[in-house]
Parts: sequence; structure tokens; C-alpha cells
Amino acid sequence: MNKNAQAGYRASAESVAEEIKALLKEFFVGELQKEDHALVLQFENGQRFRLCLEEV
Repeated sequence: MNKNAQAGYRASAESVAEEIKALLKEFFVGELQKEDHALVLQFENGQRFRLCLEEV
């Protein structure tokens, strides 16, 4: 059984962000940086995207 599927497991925003960061690196060419509570993805053409993640 996957640890994420175990009863009572709670993911933190930080751990979810790390998983998303790994996926973004696989699918996009550009620079990925962590800033405060966000990930910033910058493409080679200068476009920038900020992804913020928090538990609600």
C-alpha cells in the first residue's frame, strides 16, 4: 500500500509542491525556482508563471 493511501496520512503543501516541481521538470523546458511559498517557472522566451500552493 502506498504511504499516501494509508489512513490518516496528511500531505503538507511543501511535499505536494515538491511532487509538482518534479513533474514540471519532466514536461517543460525552462528554469524552475522556489520563491517563498511558490514555484516560479520561467521559459526560455521570458514568460514567467508563479504557482502558489496552500492547504485549504
